[in-house]
Amino acid sequence: MVAIDILLVEDNSSDAELSLRAIKKYDSGLQVLHLEDGEKVLHFIKNSKDKYNINSLKLIILDLKIPKINGLEVLAFIKESSQFKNTPIVMLTSSMEEKDIEAAFKKGVNSYLVKPMIYEEYTKMMHEMLKYWIDYYHNSQQDE
Repeated sequence: MVAIDILLVEDNSSDAELSLRAIKKYDSGLQVLHLEDGEKVLHFIKNSKDKYNINSLKLIILDLKIPKINGLEVLAFIKESSQFKNTPIVMLTSSMEEKDIEAAFKKGVNSYLVKPMIYEEYTKMMHEMLKYWIDYYHNSQQDE
């Protein structure tokens, strides 16, 4: 069984590569599963028990505008899932539209981040996000 720490949902290959590189730079031991569209995420959620150790999942990083099933629909589905409803979800997107931000929070997203255009800023933002959700939040949940 494959243990996964982070589920990265990103259809843009350049953004996915930036995210994966930033995650590995932050902590090379983190195991990341990268999926490109909402349909694959729903399949993962429905069928993950057989192939993956889902108990190790600490964070879901979700793009808003992904093919087949959009990020808001995926977010709602995850929040309805008994296995994943308490897993923190960070919406990482290029959209700064107020309606998208409001919709994401109404559906239960834990954080909404807009992708920076500059590599160093992107990496810094990813590291700050990982520090909070992986190191601080996840470790504080284990202490309870």
